Amino acid sequence: MQSHTPVVEFNFARQGEIFEQELQIIRRFAAWVDTLGPLDQAGPEVRLQVLAAVRSLARVFKGSGEKASMQDYGRRVLHHAPGSWSLAVITLQPGQKTEPHDHSGWGCAATVQGIERNRRFVRGSRGSLYLISERDYLPGNGYYFHENEIHQPEGADPRQLTVALHFLTEAPAGSQSQAEAGRE
Repeated sequence: MQSHTPVVEFNFARQGEIFEQELQIIRRFAAWVDTLGPLDQAGPEVRLQVLAAVRSLARVFKGSGEKASMQDYGRRVLHHAPGSWSLAVITLQPGQKTEPHDHSGWGCAATVQGIERNRRFVRGSRGSLYLISERDYLPGNGYYFHENEIHQPEGADPRQLTVALHFLTEAPAGSQSQAEAGRE
């Protein structure tokens, strides 16, 4: 169990009304995650349990009210427990990609609507990125990634907006991602 009570932020400021059922589901999910203890120390079993829970959320979450910019992908935080974890809705137009990036903590993602393509990379000795895998995730399916793993989500459904839930843990203070370490 965590020794502190996280500050919880629920952000439902979007066009239209969010269903009360979704709000209750997110609150139950947050309460459950907060029982898992320090997430930066979570082993594979806990990580897979979180992925299964995020996949379940994706099956009941309604993505139809989400919007995305044509210039950049969208990110709307649903919950943030500072120093521990966050859950956000990510939106990608058809063919739209994030920049390849890593995170200082582990995380997972599950598709709500459309198809999210996850592209994984390794950094070569001279700093170049090399694509090592690419996989598409249909609604209700998802993936998890390790801390410092370089990846790139892409909206792979040519007919509609891709909406996904992304869960991220926060690394302990003083940790760095590969991108941050490479800038020193």
